[in-house]
Amino acid sequence: MKILAIRFSAMGDVVLTMPVSKSVLQSNPELQLDILTRKSFQVFFKHIERLNIREENIDLEFKSLTGLVHLFNQLRKEKYDLVIDLHGSLRSKILCYLFYLSGVAFATIDKGRADKKNYWEIYDPIPNP
Repeated sequence: MKILAIRFSAMGDVVLTMPVSKSVLQSNPELQLDILTRKSFQVFFKHIERLNIREENIDLEFKSLTGLVHLFNQLRKEKYDLVIDLHGSLRSKILCYLFYLSGVAFATIDKGRADKKNYWEIYDPIPNP
């Protein structure tokens, strides 16, 4: 199985994906895992065996919708079986949707934003107008 994981930013969150990526690859020797992240964060993953780091310059070349479609066209040549969105940003969601339209399954992270918002609406001592 060939998987693409997407995590563009928030350095701490990117760093937290390192042990998970390493563990998944150690537990699944048949798996191929690629990670799409910013160039500045690629150094965090270089020590993980069998993890392929995508070298695209996300911040400069692929920040518009046209750029994302161009990036998608490059990525789909790799014939991924699954795309995992570890970011939940608009750019990563667009990429996942494009993969979905081309017949590739995707999974996305649930950051619990609705639950957090509901928490503050329910327990906020100052009522919202």
